[in-house]
Parts: sequence; C-alpha cells; structure tokens
Amino acid sequence: GKAQLPPVQWRPAVDFSPPAQTASPEVVARGHRVYQDTCMGCHGLNAVSGLLVPDLRGSPFLHDQESWDNLVLRGQRSSLGMPGFAAVLSEPDSAAIRAYVIAQAWRGAEVRKASAD
Repeated sequence: GKAQLPPVQWRPAVDFSPPAQTASPEVVARGHRVYQDTCMGCHGLNAVSGLLVPDLRGSPFLHDQESWDNLVLRGQRSSLGMPGFAAVLSEPDSAAIRAYVIAQAWRGAEVRKASAD
C-alpha cells in the first residue's frame, strides 16, 4: 500500500451546552470521586465517553436536577440499559456527580473552542 487514504470527515459528536455551574469546588471534587467509582465503567474516564454509551457531558438531563435524579437514581431509562442507582447512591451523591459532569462539559467546550481558534 502506497495509496493515500481520503481525508477524515470528522465532526464533534458531543453537543456541549451545559448549564451554569452552581456547585462548590468541594462538591465537584466529591462528584469526581463518586463518578469514578460508579459511572466511569460505562460512561468513560473523566466523563469522556467512547460514544458506545451516551457522553454525559452533552446530556440534556444536566439542566435539571430532578430529571438527572430520575435518570441516575430512579432508573427512568432502565429499559434502555441505564439502571437506577438508588440502592448505592444518595441524592447528594447524584447532585455531586451532576456537578462534576457539568464541570467536565464546560472543560470540553473550552478545549473545543481553543482548538477551533
């Protein structure tokens, strides 16, 4: 093979539109720890998905804590493979995970913007 491959037609797969971060740095740090223990196995290291499962940084559920809790704690999408974690996570755990994912979404948006400049 000396043939040249065609150029990659890459486009971002995650739509970053996170809500404002209202959590303290301590809550975000707690969310990081809980995320790594509970969510990382499916949703990826540091909330960066390999896209076989949803990348939470682009989730519309980030915009509302109650919607997030319905998903994370109560299994609203269990029929789609996302079980509820109420048996192992508390509401403060869920809120901390959400805060962490919001922080990672903002980080992803900043990295994308910097690479486009």
